[in-house]
Amino acid sequence: MKWWKVGAGALIIWLGLLATGSAVTAKQHISVYINEHPLELAHEAVMKDGTAFVPLRALLEELDAQFNWDSASATVYIKKNGLSIELPVGKSYAIVNGKKRVLAAPSFLADQTAYVPVRFASDIGAEVKWEKEKKAVIISTAGAQTFVAEQTVETGPRVASLWLGDSIEEVRERLGKPLTTVASAYSFDWNIYQLTDSSYVHIGLEEGTVVAFYTNTSRHVTGLPFNNDMTRDQMLRDFGEERIWELEKEERVFRYEGKKEWDLFQADDAYYTLFYDQLKEGRVTAIQIIAEDVELAHDSYFGEPTEERREDYEEHLFYLLQGVRQREGVPALVWDDEVARLARKHSEDMQENQFFSHTNLEGLSPFDRFDREGIAFYQAGENLAVGQFHPIFAHEALMNSAGHRRNMLAPGFERLGTGVAFLGEKPYYTINFYTPYRKREK
Repeated sequence: MKWWKVGAGALIIWLGLLATGSAVTAKQHISVYINEHPLELAHEAVMKDGTAFVPLRALLEELDAQFNWDSASATVYIKKNGLSIELPVGKSYAIVNGKKRVLAAPSFLADQTAYVPVRFASDIGAEVKWEKEKKAVIISTAGAQTFVAEQTVETGPRVASLWLGDSIEEVRERLGKPLTTVASAYSFDWNIYQLTDSSYVHIGLEEGTVVAFYTNTSRHVTGLPFNNDMTRDQMLRDFGEERIWELEKEERVFRYEGKKEWDLFQADDAYYTLFYDQLKEGRVTAIQIIAEDVELAHDSYFGEPTEERREDYEEHLFYLLQGVRQREGVPALVWDDEVARLARKHSEDMQENQFFSHTNLEGLSPFDRFDREGIAFYQAGENLAVGQFHPIFAHEALMNSAGHRRNMLAPGFERLGTGVAFLGEKPYYTINFYTPYRKREK
């Protein structure tokens, strides 16, 4: 599937011929302005599951788009500036010049009206802004013709305005200096960035070229099958034919079964892993993108178990936790060398004695081990994982466990340390959280 090789744009409309769908509940009034004047709508724009939707017939007419409705396939056909667009109503994608393009959320019917996420208007060159206080969508078409003329069918996907094959110079110009650089399980290093809105993006660089991405928010991702409002069921319904179950690498067959926590997809020159939040209706929660040649050259499920990789995995776990805490509005944690040594000791103990438990073979719990090391705590917690391919998979798996997630997002924890040990290539992960005990002044 070529999700990204599409032209600029697709818009979906309201037509009286559409069959009646389910009504929108809990409507709140949303104003829509185009080129600084109110847009007259036959039906109001609505908010649904945190996404603003708009019936776009009036907008298409204002932009001189041609459209018609095919009742047999429940599809709207649109032509605009050389684009041929098909919108199967009720799906999470449109087909633009023969290529699937994911929507911010699935289109839907209500009161014989077809609704789409309002930000889809940006695909034809319109600038779309949301003014929260005014509950208003502001759309500007200034320069739309130039945009469409310049960005042809080869407009590609973007993560933080970057894509596979971009140079390290382009990364630095766009994002500046990374927070840190850590080894991945692959042949590249992750450059970790915290963007201005507290979201995190990982850029994989190999020999000065972008070969990978990871992020847990879709707000900086365009042209890709990734949206935090979509569920696994919707993804499989609309893109499931592209799901990958196995890959052949160096004459070995590697099988991938995400057990509903993740799925692997392929699109031309890249492999995508979509991670799902099983505690939130299977919503898409993160995406990892690996260039095809890099993935196929990685002839292991894991990375080579070196001392450098062990230390980088420990640091990587820390930044993954920082990213999800900031995404969820929880205070950041402080790295603690002392508790990191404690975590590493437990991972090494599990590896050497080949067990997997919070309680070691001496019968000591995590809290006993804190006490033995003389670490006074007010509250403490521990997360364990084993066998996950690398820290991203371990992190996402832990987020799918209610107890582990409570530790990861607990606002009362102040510090953490992580420890990794390898049994062969298989990593053991330990994460210790705590808040130091402080004597009260008399």
